[in-house]
Amino acid sequence: MRLFVALAVASLAADASAQMTLADAVDRALAKSPGVATADAEWAAARAADDESRSARLPGLTLGGSASRYSDPAIATPIHGLTPLNLPVFDRTLLQSGVNASYVLFDAGARSARIIETSGLSSSAQASTEAARQTAAMRAIAAYATVLARAAMVDAQDARLRAFAAELDRVTQFEAVGRAPHVDRLRVEAAAAAAEAERISAAAKLDAAERELARLLDVDTGETRAAKLVPLEDRGDDLPDRAVLEQQAANSPLLRQAQLRAVAQSQSIAMASAARWPQVLASANQQSFATGRSVLEHDWNAGVQLRFSLFDGGATSARVARAASAAKAADEQFQTVRLENAVALDRAIADFQQNRAAVTSLGKAAERFDEVVRIEKLRLDNGAGTQTDYLRAEADLVAARSNLAAAKYGLIISRASAARIAGVLDRDWVAARFGEKR
Repeated sequence: MRLFVALAVASLAADASAQMTLADAVDRALAKSPGVATADAEWAAARAADDESRSARLPGLTLGGSASRYSDPAIATPIHGLTPLNLPVFDRTLLQSGVNASYVLFDAGARSARIIETSGLSSSAQASTEAARQTAAMRAIAAYATVLARAAMVDAQDARLRAFAAELDRVTQFEAVGRAPHVDRLRVEAAAAAAEAERISAAAKLDAAERELARLLDVDTGETRAAKLVPLEDRGDDLPDRAVLEQQAANSPLLRQAQLRAVAQSQSIAMASAARWPQVLASANQQSFATGRSVLEHDWNAGVQLRFSLFDGGATSARVARAASAAKAADEQFQTVRLENAVALDRAIADFQQNRAAVTSLGKAAERFDEVVRIEKLRLDNGAGTQTDYLRAEADLVAARSNLAAAKYGLIISRASAARIAGVLDRDWVAARFGEKR
């Protein structure tokens, strides 16, 4: 017996430890989110592109060589002069090697514009990664809260079915002794059948929510059943002032990503326009010449090159126009994101206020309906009430409890949504914000 009790206690402890908290769910969502992985990879690519553009600030150094076999002897070295005592060497096998160093002295700012562009794109990609992480966390929070809300709705339906089962048992006994008409039993059976249908619908929605959470976290559905989740409790305080939220939202990762991209895109105009100016390059070469039999000569040269496109068929003008259009589109996209973010913040604040008011009013309503059900049940048992009033009270009670659950967890979702829009939603915020009780 003691062994059985010990095993039972150990099993209960294991079940409790296996429960998933909201912070655990957010951790798993961040680790498994394809959106986060994609954003991380894009950020890595942007950092590499930035490193590549910055390398243009240093000289380029290349090493080359060649080996050729001719059908007839060919000149093996450059001819720097001809005298009877200094005749050029001819051979069928010619070997050449060389080192070239080059550096752009002037390019009308194209190099600097390119560095600014890639740096901005790298910062934009970093902000995009932060935004993707917050989006993944928000989806996990919403899915987690939805599971708990729908589980509460199923519990409310179960409580009503138990009440109807007890009432059906009472009516059946009374009918058997002629103290209740047959229609009373039919009325209870009809109400129970309707309640069963609502319960099935609620259970199906709960199962769908549990499966959605499991897919987001990439875990087995058994780990995301409502019984495996730790209930959430919101502290109940108000949101930060609207001015604070708007200030935070103005610097949120989503807005920074769009703004930095717009700034970076504007540099493409300077890059394209630089082709209208000459380019000045410095270069130096060290060359060696040999045949298949011996090394003949080492030579070097250094100089400055000037490159200027006199005519390119309008390609430069087209590139400038394309860059200007792309920059304008990026700026308009930033304005769109800023507008949508402001609208989303307004909606999140309104949802929060609505849900908080609903939690207060529906909490009172559920208490009152619970008392109404108790009174109607007593009146019915004492012959002073009607079965119709009792059944209606039970329906009102389950509706109040279901709506209260929706408002309670809707409050949590709307609070998290406001935090995401403000750009402060992360795992630490989740753990500190929501009290998790076992």
